[in-house]
Amino acid sequence: MRKDGSRYWSSVVLTALWNPDGSLRGYLKVTRDMTEQRRVERRVAALAEISQLAVPEPERLLGRAAELVAAALEVEYVQFLELLPSGRTLRLVAGTGWKADRVGGATLRARAAFDDLGGENPLGASKLLREHGVASGICLPVFCEGRPFGLIGAHSKARRSFDAAEAGFLQAVVNLIETALERLRAVEHLRESQERLQAFMSFSPSVMYIKDRAGRYLPVN
Repeated sequence: MRKDGSRYWSSVVLTALWNPDGSLRGYLKVTRDMTEQRRVERRVAALAEISQLAVPEPERLLGRAAELVAAALEVEYVQFLELLPSGRTLRLVAGTGWKADRVGGATLRARAAFDDLGGENPLGASKLLREHGVASGICLPVFCEGRPFGLIGAHSKARRSFDAAEAGFLQAVVNLIETALERLRAVEHLRESQERLQAFMSFSPSVMYIKDRAGRYLPVN
């Protein structure tokens, strides 16, 4: 524990000190602050888990990622805001720390949100953050298939700043999430294409079939 009462991770080495006659004189204690190293390890572990997440629903993917980000950055709240088709509204689709009825329901104006990504408390004027007592945070945009998907935000009740390492970690999370979302979209597009093809073949009056390179028949109506 530090003099100010805060706790920290430490590495302690005790070395015995001996008198010339062989009697024990005392001990030398060396304490090393390991807090920052543990934080780095936690962030690396979080990125590793996010990169391995394989869930079919975006909300589950984002929900688990939010939990990992909150633990890694030591914040109370993390939110994923999705840009709705109108392009004018963002909706809280996943997160951690928020009141249960806010996830899936809370919204804010997209233009105001994207214009308010800098500063100590981005989106601080939103009703969601005000009612949760948020004092500081960091937000980054998320893209999918080259188009805006929404925002990710990490927020704290305490007044604090986020350093370059923390911002870099959150950007790494964004990169992984963008890749995962694009993968899910690709799977969805493939499924829809297969369904359209199957529907076309089912209602066609002509005989239709698909053969693979080995000459095997695949779908046949």
